[in-house]
Amino acid sequence: MDPVLHLTTSTTSVVLDVRWGLPLIVHWGARVDDAEARRMVDEVSPRPRAGVVDRPALATVVPMHGDGWLGHPGLLGRHRGGSDWAPRFQTADVKVNAVGDGSSHATVTSADAHARLQLVTDISLSVHGVMCVAVRVHNDSPMKYLLDELTVTLPLPSTATQLTTFHGKWCEEFQSQTFEWPFGAWTAENRTGRTSHEQPPFIVAHESMMGAHDGHCWAAHIAWSGNHVIRAERQVYNRRYLQLGELLNPGEVCLEPGESYSTPTVIAVHSSNGLQHIARTFQRHARDIVGTLSPRPITLNTWEAMYFDHSPSKVLALADVAALVGVERFVLDDGWFKGRRDDSAGLGDWYVDTTVYPDGLAPIAQAVVDKGMQFGLWFEPEMVNPDSDLYREHPEWVLERTGYEHVLGRRQLVLDLTRADARSYVYSRIDSLLSELPVTYVKWDMNRPHIAAAGRSGTAATHRQTQALYALLDDVRRTHPTVEIESCSSGGGRMDLEILHRVERFWASDTNDPVRRQVIQHHASWFFPPEVLGCHIGAPVAHTTKREASLSMRCATAFFGHMGVEWNIVDTTSTEREDLERAVAAHKALRHVLHNGEVLFTDALRATGGHRLVHGVTSHDMAAAVLAFVQFDDYSTDTIVRLQGLDPRRTYTARRVMLAHDDPVVENEEAWLRSLSQSGHAWATVGAHFPTLPAESTVLVVLEGS
Repeated sequence: MDPVLHLTTSTTSVVLDVRWGLPLIVHWGARVDDAEARRMVDEVSPRPRAGVVDRPALATVVPMHGDGWLGHPGLLGRHRGGSDWAPRFQTADVKVNAVGDGSSHATVTSADAHARLQLVTDISLSVHGVMCVAVRVHNDSPMKYLLDELTVTLPLPSTATQLTTFHGKWCEEFQSQTFEWPFGAWTAENRTGRTSHEQPPFIVAHESMMGAHDGHCWAAHIAWSGNHVIRAERQVYNRRYLQLGELLNPGEVCLEPGESYSTPTVIAVHSSNGLQHIARTFQRHARDIVGTLSPRPITLNTWEAMYFDHSPSKVLALADVAALVGVERFVLDDGWFKGRRDDSAGLGDWYVDTTVYPDGLAPIAQAVVDKGMQFGLWFEPEMVNPDSDLYREHPEWVLERTGYEHVLGRRQLVLDLTRADARSYVYSRIDSLLSELPVTYVKWDMNRPHIAAAGRSGTAATHRQTQALYALLDDVRRTHPTVEIESCSSGGGRMDLEILHRVERFWASDTNDPVRRQVIQHHASWFFPPEVLGCHIGAPVAHTTKREASLSMRCATAFFGHMGVEWNIVDTTSTEREDLERAVAAHKALRHVLHNGEVLFTDALRATGGHRLVHGVTSHDMAAAVLAFVQFDDYSTDTIVRLQGLDPRRTYTARRVMLAHDDPVVENEEAWLRSLSQSGHAWATVGAHFPTLPAESTVLVVLEGS
């Protein structure tokens, strides 16, 4: 058996050594030739150290304690009675397949004849340079196998001295921190039952000099919408590895004889040229997942316009103004269904509330369509209020341990979708409404975490609930293939590349505060393209933070994404409506660039300590670009902005995009715009000065190349 597996594209190589029972990633980075790949594998050997085992185990994709691995094992489990808890695998089979588009794929089967277990590792490398890894454990024994953990391990070189990790909370998603990779293990565990605000499943290891365009970095994502764990360990002798997988609650996965469990896919990208390449590669992969999208409709969502205060006249008045300012999709949010006058009741009773809408929603929906807009509807299918007909009829449908007092979150409980009867009920109600009404869009919300989530047998059930969610979404998509779905979970609580197989949009945060949104959207764009990130123009005073912001700042922030409105525009002034119409028109004129191009990153945020941000998008042919210069506070020190990713041979002419009457004044604007009118080569080497701007303001600029 040839020990060398070499997956390669024009820019990237993954070199694996299959001699160690499980595949060992020897190199994951810049492209090497076959001779260099073989040399790398030939040089692999365990290096015994004083005081440890004579042949230390290596950081294979699933390192095993039974082989002498003294870090965290990749597989934790045992057969009934506690046996076979430290198995040892031998390579049994290797298959390599080239894919027509330039991608490649390998499957390595490893077996432990004594424990009667199999591990099957699937590794692929896409034409874009995206590495995907998943592992499946199969129980070949006649006994049950209790699985505690199965993760994917990615070894990294000692030059990866820094970590950038992500954290957050409601209305403050995708916050980042960068720190030196310490000795020992850094661990993030998500137990919320969703992708989570607190520990989003992304990590970047990198060199200390890493920036927007410089330095090697290795980014990894666990594509899963339930619980997960991420570890980054630095061992003695400076060995480093990342470990990602599903976090399983006690007893959650028990494999009967002949059964298997597969890890979620770990999606990983290497860059030799800083973060911009990481973001562009992840975004290309996300676009491959979501497929070709129509131009993203300007979307008005009714939540912050009316909350639970619904009436047909209010909805129709809002729709009238929405159509006038250029809105293309009108979404009726929470409050339309039976008994739903606040958040304490009604979840689960997915019937139109005829006390609010005596004629149902059909006249409302048709009126929206007649005004030239699509009609969308809000659901929270995974939840139930104790104060609901559904709960009174089926209290046993709650995903929670029996015999204990309920643990409420937002005055609601999780509905047990692992039950076929509960899932069938939810599907039937969604299917009925989507069939009866001209609905082309569903906002799918999920507003509370799992607490002691258990199925009818009493065993932990978040794993099966996540699979059941996927199955329910798949059923809805199969029956209603033209209906688009938004993943919302109290904002950005469920944003990952697995749920993206089933949705076209993420609601990135429940806050429309543009200052907070700028940072949230910037960090989210490391992994997701702008067209799947919902970004709305909110009210003058943000509902969530009470910050007052200019209309210009709010419009400019929503500009870079799937643009929308979440504001009672019935009560706006004529000037505000004119400005809103202008901003919407400007976005429509540029969304062919914004939603199909390549992101442009700069080092402004890091260089200014978080005081300024410059970001943008360039068209694929680099003929045009849209840039945002964002000033967060009164920071005034001169900042040089450099862009890589423009055509070095083109000369670009800069023009400002005016959005509203309160657009910020730029000192010496004409001279500043002339300084931006330079070649792509000059942008990359000389750069341009950040303008003098007031705090909490943004200037948009279009570069047009010739």
